[in-house]
Amino acid sequence: AKAIFTGKVVSIRLSEEKIDGKPVALYARFAVERSWKGPQTESIEVRTANICCSCGFAFESDKEYIVYSYSTDANVVSVSSCSRTSEIVGKSPDEKYLGKARKSKKS
Repeated sequence: AKAIFTGKVVSIRLSEEKIDGKPVALYARFAVERSWKGPQTESIEVRTANICCSCGFAFESDKEYIVYSYSTDANVVSVSSCSRTSEIVGKSPDEKYLGKARKSKKS
């Protein structure tokens, strides 16, 4: 994974690029709570596919997730449904294995 962090989705936007009238990508902006790898910022935007059969992840506003992202571009952090990314209900069992998290830095 390029970045591993936990955070809450604070906003969602859809791409202007469309296929058959449907936005190709969904962008979820996270308030980062803990980070193990990757950017150490207070917030980060994550891209995922938003069209059928492209392995997109269905993020929802105001929910918390543990995110395992990858990157095909130095400026874009992406997630697919095939990663370990998941909603956190209670405490994520992954945190035990990831060890101590880093604190985010003010951006």
